Amino acid sequence: MPLVWIQSVTLDHLPPAPFRVNHFTTVVDPGKWLAKIQEEARDGLDHPRARTGVLQREIKRIQDLTEGNNSW
Repeated sequence: MPLVWIQSVTLDHLPPAPFRVNHFTTVVDPGKWLAKIQEEARDGLDHPRARTGVLQREIKRIQDLTEGNNSW
């Protein structure tokens, strides 16, 4: 589950800034971005972005980029 996986991610898993998560999100401060995503994931379905699936899609994109065929 992406909400659990993101808790194990550290800054060294992420590419150098800036990088794009999707067509409207460019990460310029990876540490701040990762901390926020992990906080939202800890909230689980209490967080609006998790209830709508946006958070899960964003985390899945990062997982695909770091561990999948499209890794940096």
